[in-house]
Amino acid sequence: MRITNAVFALTLGTLGLAAACSSGSSNPSDGSAPQIQITAPLAGATVGGQVSIDANVVDDFQVDVVRIYVDDVLKSTQFTPPFHYLWNTSSLPDNSTHTIKVDAMDLAKNLSFQTISVTVSRGTQ
Repeated sequence: MRITNAVFALTLGTLGLAAACSSGSSNPSDGSAPQIQITAPLAGATVGGQVSIDANVVDDFQVDVVRIYVDDVLKSTQFTPPFHYLWNTSSLPDNSTHTIKVDAMDLAKNLSFQTISVTVSRGTQ
């Protein structure tokens, strides 16, 4: 009889643990998408060489993933700050314009993005 009670208690304990682990993985009341600010480079800037792309991302609950794109090509996927990517522009045409996009998703799957354009100049290092 004690073995049966021990198994029963273990089963209840396991069920309680499973319930505790499954609740709270995302907040269903989170209706706000993360806020993104691309801090470098500045929108409209002329850049060249190795360019730091930096973004501040905040959410009222928790940021899940941040992705950095250049000209719609995914360059970096990150899960923790700082959100940074070093972009090598040396092979790009002089005076060409490029789009940098940062998107972020929170645990509730709310998605937001910010896009800026910059010009690459070989004379800018």
